Amino acid sequence: MKNQKNNQTNSKNLDQDEIFYPIFSPFLTKERFAQSVGVSFDTVDGWVKRKYIPTVKVGVRRLINITALVNQLHQESYLK
Repeated sequence: MKNQKNNQTNSKNLDQDEIFYPIFSPFLTKERFAQSVGVSFDTVDGWVKRKYIPTVKVGVRRLINITALVNQLHQESYLK
């Protein structure tokens, strides 16, 4: 009950003009990326091997760099 009251008090003190950004990881595994865009893992694996989508290596895993992909798509859309 006390935590609930504190949360209500904190939310009332927030400025209405503040922008809140959701916390997300800018990196996805190939499996998660494939699920997110509705294609097979093999398709994403092919895109990665052909360097169609940007990746980073973290430890032994290669992850899709979502931030770089969004930037790449924006740049390509301006070129057309």
